[in-house]
Amino acid sequence: MSLRGHAAAAELGWRWIGTALCYAVFGLGSAVLGIVAVPLVSVAVRDPTRRAAHVRALIGGAMRCFLGLARGLRLVDWHCEGLHRVRAGEAYLIVANHPTLIDAVFLLAQFPQADCVVKAGMARNPFTRHLVRAADYIPNSDPVALLETSVERLASGRSLILFPEGTRTAPGRLPALKPGAAAVAVRSGRRCLPVVIRCEPLTLSKSDPWYRIPPRRPCFFLGVQAPVAPSAVLGEALASRYAHRTFNAWLEAYFAARLEGVR
Repeated sequence: MSLRGHAAAAELGWRWIGTALCYAVFGLGSAVLGIVAVPLVSVAVRDPTRRAAHVRALIGGAMRCFLGLARGLRLVDWHCEGLHRVRAGEAYLIVANHPTLIDAVFLLAQFPQADCVVKAGMARNPFTRHLVRAADYIPNSDPVALLETSVERLASGRSLILFPEGTRTAPGRLPALKPGAAAVAVRSGRRCLPVVIRCEPLTLSKSDPWYRIPPRRPCFFLGVQAPVAPSAVLGEALASRYAHRTFNAWLEAYFAARLEGVR
């Protein structure tokens, strides 16, 4: 094997070790936040709304530290563009495609005070359940309750992160969106903030176990797009019984146009 080949093998081995370390840090950090930090915040802050805001701030800070660790270990790199489009004080329905396992980490790092729809299993997982409850995130166990709660949160002036696909995108395919996010957008009337996520080379996809390390360091790109109101897209069709389906089709085409050729 050439010197270059030895260097590539060593670099790949290091990224495997670093990835395993990051997984351990993430699990341990989640447990420490849930078991130690959350009770301390609960004692110090009695108001439930303020307490949830403090916990979300802790989670956002932890996500930024985790990403800083991953970048410092040269496991990943990332770029985020378009944050200037976010207006301070405005509540958005933040919708993003979902190519990798850690997309939510990036979004929570950028939008720490946003509510988040999470898988029901996270509310039962011993590493994450305390955080999910303390941050007042929304589990997706009941579709009807999810829709109603999401609309209520947006109406109260809080932004909400939602992955319209409901799961990670299958590699080699464009996002197939479920109509739930569009229904939330239509019923709430809030502007959507689309975030286009790309990863090159793709890693931690729906078909990738964590230990399948890509041949080179992956780079994530988050593109925050211009906010769009359902009323601006639908016009008079906003009053239609099927407005959410029409808006969902528009969102699906919107993401497809920006991800075509990235598969």
